[in-house]
Amino acid sequence: MGLSSNYKFLLYLGCLFAFITCFVSGLVTFLFWGDVALVPLSGTNSSLVHHLLSSFIYGFVLSLLTTSITRRALLTKKVLPLHWHLKSQTLIDRLPSNILHRSFMLGLAGTTMAGVSIFLFDLEQVYLMPLKEFIIFKSIFAALLGAAVTVMAVYRAMVDSKVSPKL
Repeated sequence: MGLSSNYKFLLYLGCLFAFITCFVSGLVTFLFWGDVALVPLSGTNSSLVHHLLSSFIYGFVLSLLTTSITRRALLTKKVLPLHWHLKSQTLIDRLPSNILHRSFMLGLAGTTMAGVSIFLFDLEQVYLMPLKEFIIFKSIFAALLGAAVTVMAVYRAMVDSKVSPKL
């Protein structure tokens, strides 16, 4: 028994955007911090703002792209709409139907994930990280963030009533 078209679509987009954000994050991190041996994680001239801002931007942009791609796939019937109602009030159901508002909320979710990682570094008293380890951390973090945002945006877009009134 094979996967349904919805699951194939979700796996394809999730893996694609996880790979893209992993690559872009590693590249951007290297361009920003390539001239230092140890990257400061807090304090002045630290990677704190870079980490928070890039997480917001990845969440925002990925939500815009994923929602647009999913809506187009729904219109061309490459995927099927989900038939749940927004009465269950899960986290995904509570995301706004407006694409910009949803992207803003998922950008904030990315910032929250970054905040948790910063808190954990502070808890473990990690204030400096070798550049290679920091690039690896940022790449893995971005891939996980990309996959998480993609899944939430795809599922929410599959129940959008704006795509077609028949859904």
